[in-house]
Parts: sequence; C-alpha cells; structure tokens
Amino acid sequence: MIEVTKKGFFMKRKWNLLILLCLTLVLSCGKKASEDEEVKGIENVNPYDWTTPMRAQELLTEEEFGVAENICHSFQNMRAFLATQSAGLDLDFRVETKSCGSSDLSEHNESAQIQYSRSAGVTMSTSSRTSMATDVLSDRHERLSHICSEVISGTRPSNTIVDGALRYQVNFFSTKGYEYIQIAEFKKNSSGIFYPYLIEKAAIVTETSSSREVTHGFTKYRAVHRPCSNNTNSYVLQEWL
Repeated sequence: MIEVTKKGFFMKRKWNLLILLCLTLVLSCGKKASEDEEVKGIENVNPYDWTTPMRAQELLTEEEFGVAENICHSFQNMRAFLATQSAGLDLDFRVETKSCGSSDLSEHNESAQIQYSRSAGVTMSTSSRTSMATDVLSDRHERLSHICSEVISGTRPSNTIVDGALRYQVNFFSTKGYEYIQIAEFKKNSSGIFYPYLIEKAAIVTETSSSREVTHGFTKYRAVHRPCSNNTNSYVLQEWL
C-alpha cells in the first residue's frame, strides 16, 4: 500500500513538472510574439501620411503631459547615472533596415559606446560607419530640450518647434508597456505648404516599463522613417538589447 502511494506521488510530481514545462514554453512563446508585435508596431505605424500637410500647432494634452513628465525626468536620471561612469557604457543593438524599392529587410547587430560629459552632453559613438541614429535622445537633445525644460517646470508646452525653414511636431503617448516620443519633421514645398520628410518614434525606458532605475531614460526602440517615391517607407530600426 505504501509502495503504491509512493509511486502515485512520483507520477503526480512528474505530471506537475511536465505541466509547468508546457506553461513555461507557452508563456515564452507569448512573450516573444508580444516583443515581435511591439517591434512591428514601432516600425510600421506613422502618425502622418506622407501626403498629409502639417497639422495645426497645439499644446500637449494632459495625457501627453503626464507621459512627457515621466520621460523628461527619466532623461535626467540617465544623465546623472552616466556622469558616474567615467569610461562610458558599452551597449549592444539589433539594427534592422528597409530601403526604398525593396521588400527585403537587412538585419545585423552593432555595438556602441554611450557617455556623458559637461561640454558635449550625452553622446554615442560606434567603431564603424553605421545606419544607426547616434544622436542620443535626452532632455538636452536639440528637438526636446525646450519641451523638457517647460515640462519639468510644470508648464504645458506647444507640440510644434520652428527652426528656420523647418518645422517639428513632438508628441508623447503610452502603449504596450512603454512610453513613447514621436518627432515629425516638415519642410515647405513650392506652394508654401509643410509636408513631413522624416518621422521617428522612440520607446523610452521609464518607471512604467522597468523597476531598474539605472535603465531609466535609455532608448529601448527607435525607428526613423523616410518616404519613398510610392508613398511607402524606408526605415532604420534599432533595438537596445
């Protein structure tokens, strides 16, 4: 009787382990599918059609302001952390590119070093020529410094920046566990109408997506889109690994 009970115990334990293994595989596959979906979302979704003129200037909405607060404060956290890393940090990226006139994707990995100095701010460098965007998004970035300065002071800023003959519209939103920045860049055509010529979207690590404070302010995903002649996109997508 004892032998039968012992055998039953081990059979039950064996089935429990098998079930746990199956659940782990299912959850892992689900996580991978979710990550793939996230990457596809950042590379394919544009806030503008390439033939749509620039929208009217407006203040950030209350919801955008809340996301902008998290992102701008996280950027400050990143600068403070990098200031303690005198040798900088080595980062690895997955880079995916798609060219105009091609349906094929090119993918490779790259390494870069990111560092902070009082004179240059936050910079990133690679050992070879790269298609990556190496201007680091931060609260001191030329497209974001004015917005972050106002946000951190508690003021709701305009979403539009005028820079000579160019215009920029910056928007903030949250989806799928990350907080995002969108920057659309516009130039004037011969009729005096502003149309987008570059659109980028970046997922920033904040307290919303990670409890590890040392990662706050770093860019997890960044995709830069440019228009092709048939109104499709070419793009470069980089993912911090």
